[in-house]
Amino acid sequence: MVRKTRKMPALISTIALIAGCGSSTRAEVTGVVVDARTGRAIPGARVVAHDGSATRTDDEGRFTLSVSRGDARSIRASAAGREDAQTRIDVGVDESASIVIRLVPAHDETPRAEHVVAQYHEEHGTDPDAVLRWIEDVDLERWLVRGVREPEGVETVPCGTCTAWGAREQWALGAMRLAGDTSDGAECASCHDASAFAAAHGETTSIAGDACVACHEGTELRAFEHVDHVAGAPASGLGTGAVCVECHRAPGHAPQADVVLGRGARTLASADVGEAPHGAIADACVACHAAPWREADPAELTLGHTFEVREASGGIARDACSSCHGEVAPESIARGDWDGDGASGAVAEEHDRAVARVRRRLESRVQQARVRARCGTRSSTAVAFTEHAAGGGPGTLVLVDVRGVMLGDCDEDGAFDEDERPVSIDALPRDVRDSMWDLMLLERDGSRGVHNPTFSFALLGAIEARL
Repeated sequence: MVRKTRKMPALISTIALIAGCGSSTRAEVTGVVVDARTGRAIPGARVVAHDGSATRTDDEGRFTLSVSRGDARSIRASAAGREDAQTRIDVGVDESASIVIRLVPAHDETPRAEHVVAQYHEEHGTDPDAVLRWIEDVDLERWLVRGVREPEGVETVPCGTCTAWGAREQWALGAMRLAGDTSDGAECASCHDASAFAAAHGETTSIAGDACVACHEGTELRAFEHVDHVAGAPASGLGTGAVCVECHRAPGHAPQADVVLGRGARTLASADVGEAPHGAIADACVACHAAPWREADPAELTLGHTFEVREASGGIARDACSSCHGEVAPESIARGDWDGDGASGAVAEEHDRAVARVRRRLESRVQQARVRARCGTRSSTAVAFTEHAAGGGPGTLVLVDVRGVMLGDCDEDGAFDEDERPVSIDALPRDVRDSMWDLMLLERDGSRGVHNPTFSFALLGAIEARL
């Protein structure tokens, strides 16, 4: 049985559902997606079933979807400039109906701008179809991922077109969507707020927090090829990845560019490491993290504009590496005895063991220093260190006692009040402090050595030698 969904501003009616034979576990659902106001078919609308099966409507707004049978199931449709609509169907019983999904325009009276690439001017209108033109996936990939500015055979390239092919949906699935907290002030907002990031790159108009124009300015990127400072020196040859490097660099808590390029260490000079293989890839971060997105298994939620390379299983998506490494499984790439313990393993596993070993040595040095702090009549001795980030911003390395409580946190609430003072690693010898910062550089990077194994293991070895 089909019924209206209470919370969706859409009109949904039922016409025909064509299912397979009764013994099959799958049923074939057909339908059409139309504009609720005009009745016109909507091409390129995304249609997703309860089991993750997905497709897009053709030029006539029609779709065919194979879904699992069973109890009441749902189908959702979405399209640029319109509210999503969802309907529930019982594919185990209702085998002779089909569906028409009517989408309501999101903002009937809001003008939508259309950028005409060939002539570089704007046209305005209130009809969502006025800013929707068909664009092939290969052209979208050339335009947004590879940086080719004018898709072949396409005259208009508005943001609505990208939305129709999933760029905004992919963004909403990745961690980048969380960049919107400005509570820590302007220093953090320039990367953690889309409008502030755009403003730092010359934008004078306030934009929505999740807008494409945070990174894209028309058909250009807000940064391309060159970044002035990565660990105190300029970085070039970054291609489209420059827009990522603008934020993913130290100081702060996202030093990915530093590690990829083999920079920023206190214990090891970059010149002692040699070339960084991933640092020479055209388009840098984008080449791997924004490799073409596949919808075959939506549960994995990787690549494209999600910028995620790790699948739900925890492994790295093969497509993130295949352009260079072919069919080699990501966990087998550069497999070897990186940590020097006599046994070969995957880079990430070797990195985890080496990091754990270095951390144990650093904690031993902390305990040897016997740094103490007093809260009233109670005294605590430092045995380890941790990162304390006030308000979620870049952290400070502080000392902790055997219970994991930060020295100086007298009320043990995990924060430092006005009358409390943290005991930082400044209380330790210089070689220990530098080693701690270098270890945090690798841990904050988050790639477990994969971004630059040569640099990562050379740095871990240098720390051990210094200690």
